[in-house]
Amino acid sequence: MSSGDHNLQDSTLNTFSPIYPKAIYYGFIDNVGSANIFLIHGKIEVEPAKKVKLTTGYYTFWRQSTVDGLYASNGSFLIASSSNLRRVGSMIDIVVLYACNSHFSLRSIVTYYKRGPFLKQEPSTPHDIRYLGITATLRL
Repeated sequence: MSSGDHNLQDSTLNTFSPIYPKAIYYGFIDNVGSANIFLIHGKIEVEPAKKVKLTTGYYTFWRQSTVDGLYASNGSFLIASSSNLRRVGSMIDIVVLYACNSHFSLRSIVTYYKRGPFLKQEPSTPHDIRYLGITATLRL
């Protein structure tokens, strides 16, 4: 849980502000940063075969303070509060890693971010987000 500002009229900023924000804080598509967020995150990781690892993560996001808005992952202000809706959205990641050998691996990522009521009422966020990625790693 990261604090949000509860009184925008005073000069005190009560919103959590990380000194050096990480570019991707939650999951593979981080469209909300760590400020003014209440988050529940679950993760399951299994190895169905010797060289295969399957990881899935579920994230659900709420605004900690309904007076404060949302912030980007770099800490900059993103969306102002236009309602007292708290639920921002939920996201699921599925990652499959195939380690061919100690030098070469393949990773596929599927992510879906479903907007919650707060983002659905915001004109600048008209769609849910889908992401698909494949990476190859070669270690020499």
